[in-house]
Amino acid sequence: MNSVWWGKESIDKTLPGSVEPPLLLRGGRLFIRQDVASRVPGFASEWSNVREGDAGFALLKLHAELAEPLVQRLNRLPEKTLIEYLRVAAIVPTPASPARAFLTFTTSDSAPKSVLVAEGFQVSSSATDSSGNTVIFETEQSLFATPGEIELSFVQQGSRSYEVDLSGSDVNNAELAFGENPKAGSALLLGLNTKIEPQPSISFGMQLSAQAGAPPPVASGGVEPITGLPRPFMRWEFFDGGSFDSAEVIRDETNSLQQSGIVELRSPKRWRLGTPDGIITDKPLRWLRLKVVFGEFNDPPTLAFIRLNLVSAVAARTVRNEVLEYIPDSDGRRLRLSQKPVLVGSLRLTVNEGEINSAAQLTSELPTQTGPVLWQEVNDLNAYGSDDRVYQLDAVTGELQFGDGTHGANLPQGFRHVVAEHYQVATGSAGAVDAEQITGLVSSAPFLVSVNNPLAASGGRDEESLEQTLLRGPQQIRARARAVTTADYGLLALQVNGADIRRAYAVAGMHAGLNGARVPGTVSVFLLGPPRPEGPPYPDQGSLDAVSRYLSENIAPAGVEVVAAAPQFHRIGIRASLAIAEMADDGNVIRQTLHELDEFFDPIHGGEQGQGWPFGGVIYHNAVVRHLLEHVDNLLAVSSLNLIVDGETLPACTDYEPPSNTLLWPDVHELQETNT
Repeated sequence: MNSVWWGKESIDKTLPGSVEPPLLLRGGRLFIRQDVASRVPGFASEWSNVREGDAGFALLKLHAELAEPLVQRLNRLPEKTLIEYLRVAAIVPTPASPARAFLTFTTSDSAPKSVLVAEGFQVSSSATDSSGNTVIFETEQSLFATPGEIELSFVQQGSRSYEVDLSGSDVNNAELAFGENPKAGSALLLGLNTKIEPQPSISFGMQLSAQAGAPPPVASGGVEPITGLPRPFMRWEFFDGGSFDSAEVIRDETNSLQQSGIVELRSPKRWRLGTPDGIITDKPLRWLRLKVVFGEFNDPPTLAFIRLNLVSAVAARTVRNEVLEYIPDSDGRRLRLSQKPVLVGSLRLTVNEGEINSAAQLTSELPTQTGPVLWQEVNDLNAYGSDDRVYQLDAVTGELQFGDGTHGANLPQGFRHVVAEHYQVATGSAGAVDAEQITGLVSSAPFLVSVNNPLAASGGRDEESLEQTLLRGPQQIRARARAVTTADYGLLALQVNGADIRRAYAVAGMHAGLNGARVPGTVSVFLLGPPRPEGPPYPDQGSLDAVSRYLSENIAPAGVEVVAAAPQFHRIGIRASLAIAEMADDGNVIRQTLHELDEFFDPIHGGEQGQGWPFGGVIYHNAVVRHLLEHVDNLLAVSSLNLIVDGETLPACTDYEPPSNTLLWPDVHELQETNT
């Protein structure tokens, strides 16, 4: 057993941290005054009255007062040099990323047909930062909203059917989608109460319960990609009168109920009211069925709820047809968008090249075109030639850099000829609104009554701070956009467009899609997504796809298979007795202790360094005690402390080493006060 901290007097508060930049000149005004005064005997020996009230002493104080800000600026030179060096290397703070939410639209029962909610349809909510501002959300796909609701849900196992409640919105609800022991023939039936036949498609969201776990791993690349573990084959069907017919699946984000997502089915030409065999109901409905055709589940899928007319939305606002402004003194190579920060990948820029003057024509080999021409956004102009119509975008400032005729084509001269046809302005953490908060209809559509978000918005991150950029920059330069070491995979995964990732950790020679089997030529990258309303911060399926594909195609050496996966979590709780100061508020100390324990084990910003609990990091009993004593006010001592791992209580004063490549998730803590 390691030594024990009994009280705060034993704490060494010096923790390892980043290397501080060197001081080129030490001291403030007092130091400067003393330093100059010490030189008086050698340079002005006749000045013997160096004290308060002397005219020379007044000048000395004035000099020190004026020199102090110069010294401060001088000492910032190393940091400024590093910032400019990173800027030359195209390493700048990452822009804000928007939150995403699922929206449910309600249409009037009097609607004669399904209502089209077009892509980019705008809704609103109040910001979470108490500023009173309004956050705009825009739908990411088109939706044909159907009047009515999913009124009944049944599980069918052979000749036995029973009703389940999937109408709530609690992600902790756990209803087995196909029963406890699903086999071929098991099914989930959904009864839709609507007066019309939905056309041309019907969409609904399926939310797995919080206990359902993470999305399955995604593998890309490799000489011969290894097939993952087999999954059961399932089929969607419509009930029309007396029998079920196969449905055409337009989109299925659930990946055979491996994860939450949206399902969109093409409506049949005829979909009559009826009642399937074995179902008892007071009135006929329009029925859907998800049937297990063959195969078995390792873990039976559990559902929390199903919502009709569900569509994803992003907290961003679209700006259209904006004429760009030139930045003064930039030789016509830099222009600026009016709104910022720009959502990465959302800008569509055109240049009207119909009137290229003679001087530009002589210095450019660009073929003459008339009308607007689409130019391409790139990460680095140095990788392109003189004829490439490319530009570089700083998403944080909204500034665009065009080529110089050698690296990238010259921007043709003209007037109001560079137009941003559309781009999106991202909202950061202010868009991470709670459930049931997105209720405003900004756009309009006939018979559309209301909108709501059954779950809290996920993600939403503000612009990266300068300190974070300075920490990331040297590592990014080391990687040089290629994966040389295993750690480079994790570092470069954080820069993938289309992936909402907070942390990434790479392991070589291990295949996460095959239960961690040792497979040469494979790199598994474990990803953490944004914080979620409930449960660990698993990444979404889109982030796994984007990271796996990007790393295998652009970063990894040829023949390396990249597997993007969510990590396994072990739930950790603390049972402790606390000695609290006599005059302190016991309840406040307990609440603060609970908060510090959750923060300490947090996978995103926990641990000793505040950068997330390390993968496979050991929980040292003494480190937990030390952290509480240092961060909780009026906590005098921790008399006893036990770790509770996955529901099992460990002996007192013992450490816990989790399996490699796994993380911790704070569970329920049991705290009590003890007499001092």
